Amino acid sequence: MELCTWSSSVDSVFVSILPRSCILPIGLLFAGVLWTGNAAYLFLSVSFIQMLKVLRPALQTCIASRADAACTHTHTHTHTHRLH
Repeated sequence: MELCTWSSSVDSVFVSILPRSCILPIGLLFAGVLWTGNAAYLFLSVSFIQMLKVLRPALQTCIASRADAACTHTHTHTHTHRLH
């Protein structure tokens, strides 16, 4: 007994709509990210790029800690009530 059966019309609709609505935008955005990321190597010096690579973990840690602090600050102050 089959749990799922496909007809030829479902296959043709799935194959024709999926690439245009899902795969194509993702592919175009990924190509744009690759192009802009590689374009940076044309204009920056090698030593500056190496410094950026070394600083990346520190920057990510700082950004993550600030985001966590902002979320904690917002979360704790939304549930406080004033007493009159």
